[in-house]
Amino acid sequence: MVGLEPSLSFTHTFAILLFLAQFNWTYLADAGRQYNVGLFHGDKTGHLLVYLNAKIIIIDFQVLETKSYSFFIEEELCKIEVERQGERFAYGFKINEEVDTPRNRERKKTEKANYRKGYWLAGLFFAIMLIGSLIIINAYRKQKRELEGRYGMLVKPVTIDAVKQRGDTIALRYQLEFQGQKNDFDRLISQKEVNTPFPLKPGDEFNLRFNRFRPTINELDFETPTYTQLRRYRWRAVEKHLALHPELTRDQGECLVKIAYELKGLEGLADFYFQTRSPDDFPLHNSITYQKLIRDIPFLDQAEACRIPK
Repeated sequence: MVGLEPSLSFTHTFAILLFLAQFNWTYLADAGRQYNVGLFHGDKTGHLLVYLNAKIIIIDFQVLETKSYSFFIEEELCKIEVERQGERFAYGFKINEEVDTPRNRERKKTEKANYRKGYWLAGLFFAIMLIGSLIIINAYRKQKRELEGRYGMLVKPVTIDAVKQRGDTIALRYQLEFQGQKNDFDRLISQKEVNTPFPLKPGDEFNLRFNRFRPTINELDFETPTYTQLRRYRWRAVEKHLALHPELTRDQGECLVKIAYELKGLEGLADFYFQTRSPDDFPLHNSITYQKLIRDIPFLDQAEACRIPK
């Protein structure tokens, strides 16, 4: 830190540096007291003056290169930086929180305490979430057991053995094996009851809700296909896409279909599967919905990772 010449008064120095580069900063101390930090610097002479409120604290001469000055405001170590940038200078004022001072030691101690407090709060939050989740899961299982005990309803995946469709009517055949007994069922359902965008085929697997006491009372759940059926839908979408785009490798086709599923679920897979169909015949999934999907920004951003040839 450059000392103040005893014979140089504030008025005299101010007159010397008048009309030169001037900067001001306001510092608010912890107790609420306000300090005005000012700087005068001559671009040609390089003479520099720094004052705190009405008191000059630094004088330096011929400051024509990058330089910094440190001084205390109460217990806080402050720093003024003079940086040469070509033919001009840039000036900055900041608190030095890295050097070892009593104030910085206290600050680091407080930060560590806050970090520890944050970790405890985060741990407490996750513990509460975990306990809450366990309570909800147990309540769900209890409710399910009560419903099963009261109404005798169970859920089990079954495979469709045969599918025949005439108009909007679909004839299905499936088999339920329960308690060592096999029961074959033939059902006529409406197309509106099949809440899946894909056509039904032999070998498809869906969950069957049935009464444990009277298995003939049962219903197929098309809205929530099993994990095996989801994989089958993805495989069909990949095969259809590769057949229509032979320039792609299997990895590239699987990559694109995976993105479609992540963005739109089964609807995205259906867009790929029916990508050549007319909107008039297939209003929900067709060539238009496919083009809209693959031209959407989220799809394009992720598709770059598939390394599709231009």
